[in-house]
Amino acid sequence: MNGNWVRHETIFVGRVQGVGFRATAQNIARRYPVVGFVQNLADGSVQLVIEGDPETCRQVVYHIADQMEDFIAERKMLSSDATGEFVSFDIRD
Repeated sequence: MNGNWVRHETIFVGRVQGVGFRATAQNIARRYPVVGFVQNLADGSVQLVIEGDPETCRQVVYHIADQMEDFIAERKMLSSDATGEFVSFDIRD
């Protein structure tokens, strides 16, 4: 983990489950030097947690939001210090 890494947690709300959202997010995230996960939440939203350089994290979230814009009604985002707990980017069940 790089010393200037951050953690971005984004909740995507809308018709985001059952539309390939997690697979799309993983495909996009794996193109960037970030780690973390994407998972469906019980309330029908999708949670994205990524760690990486601040600008890279913003680019990943923007790219996912742009690609899946037809399904997203709202986005909630929190930033904090990276934890270093991830080694790759994965889909969680």
